[in-house]
Amino acid sequence: MNTSRRWIPRFVLAFVLALLLAPQLSSQEQEQEKKSRRNPNVITTEEIQSAKQTNAFSMVQALRPNWFRTRGVASMSGGDAIKVYENGMLAGGVQVLRGVSREALISMEYMDGPEATQRYGTGHAAGAILIRTGAGK
Repeated sequence: MNTSRRWIPRFVLAFVLALLLAPQLSSQEQEQEKKSRRNPNVITTEEIQSAKQTNAFSMVQALRPNWFRTRGVASMSGGDAIKVYENGMLAGGVQVLRGVSREALISMEYMDGPEATQRYGTGHAAGAILIRTGAGK
């Protein structure tokens, strides 16, 4: 047997042993790790409650600034602006977010142009921000 082929079974054995002996995360650690991975298209209730910003606009600016950057055809043509929907109803452009207090917010979600167009129709090439509110603004 060739000496260069002898190391392969040893390597495989060492690899398998390393996998078996590697420390496993507890279910609590796994849950914490999942929570730490945030969805870039959603601002959750937990994030809203722990934010220092006082309104939805400044919160998006601080937590997800990419939401305000137009992409693709809309940015090249200077066409559509990002639209804001509050509880499923068209509320206007991003300036509407300045009037929505942190206390009123439940969650916020960003949809890119194709998603927003598919859901709401033409005129959404720049995307949409969907906000869910509860108590008064």
